Amino acid sequence: MKIQYDAAKAEVQVNESMSSIGNKLGDVGEMLPRAQDKTRQMQAHAEADESLEESGVISEPGDTRSKTDRDLDALRAQSGVDAELAKLKGKINPKK
Repeated sequence: MKIQYDAAKAEVQVNESMSSIGNKLGDVGEMLPRAQDKTRQMQAHAEADESLEESGVISEPGDTRSKTDRDLDALRAQSGVDAELAKLKGKINPKK
């Protein structure tokens, strides 16, 4: 979540920078490709960070759990989702 937030924040900053550049310089055509490049670089960086986090190489700031504990928590959460889905399916198609 933190990485996605940072990526979105960076995109907003780039968009705001592009607006102010256009106002100050009057030549957005020259700056736009650089801003788009920077946006793509930030998105790639955010995706790489997210991938590293998902694989357990890094963790969210403040998360002091071990990789094993994070994996177990993820399995517990998935199990809860599966149980809730089974319950909802049972309500839709009750056994006769």
